[in-house]
Amino acid sequence: MNFSTRVLLVAVLFFSITSLTRAYEARVIKATGVAEMTLAGGSTVIRLAVNSLIPEGATVTTGAGSELTIETLPGAIVTVNPTSTLVVEKLQLVKNGDVITEQTVTLNLKQGKVLSTLDPARKTINRYGVRTPKGVAAARGTVYAVRVDVMGSSIATLSGQVTLDLGGGRSLSIPVGTSSVNGAATTTLAAAIASNPALAQDIAAAVSVVAAQVSMRSSAVETSASALAVLASRNMRSVLTKPIFNSWALAIVAVSAPKANKQT
Repeated sequence: MNFSTRVLLVAVLFFSITSLTRAYEARVIKATGVAEMTLAGGSTVIRLAVNSLIPEGATVTTGAGSELTIETLPGAIVTVNPTSTLVVEKLQLVKNGDVITEQTVTLNLKQGKVLSTLDPARKTINRYGVRTPKGVAAARGTVYAVRVDVMGSSIATLSGQVTLDLGGGRSLSIPVGTSSVNGAATTTLAAAIASNPALAQDIAAAVSVVAAQVSMRSSAVETSASALAVLASRNMRSVLTKPIFNSWALAIVAVSAPKANKQT
């Protein structure tokens, strides 16, 4: 073995030791009602509870009146709403020593609604996406809701920006305060609510989830101040009625003010 070959082998060995890609298991951090999963290639139904682990390939379902909050990867939390079906396609961490250099989550929403909250402090390493019939809605440091039903799919961005990959090199940017239905051009949330008043309750419910996560110290928005910043942005003021806006602002302060910021 010549010197160059030995050097190459040492370099490959060093890289394999210091940079490690591995699968990850998501963890349930809150469960209400009946939620279940089946493993990839299996048929056994497993009841989910707090601290249940969910591996790649699992299919998660929630019953009527049920809700599940899952930490998919550090700082990437998804809340699965009632009567939803979600396939966990990919959960992957890349580490260099003890440092996470990249983390990838791909969720396939078959039906129902999910709310994703992604820690903006991790946006440089996040590769997070929710697959819909129109493509993957990807984000890095964002709060956004995705719905899939018999009418198609919709995406609403409550903080940050979402990019919908439409395939064929085409994509659609969905910035904060806007929504897209079935991959069509974005409209403001105010306009979306005007055509579908039920969306206002969806947004209120999304803010409720963020408030609950703050109270559990598990929210990707980290603190009551940053949660309020999401709610108090000009876009959010324009889409929530004053009573709903004030109600959720008070709720966020009430559930989080007595607690210290989440520890890392």
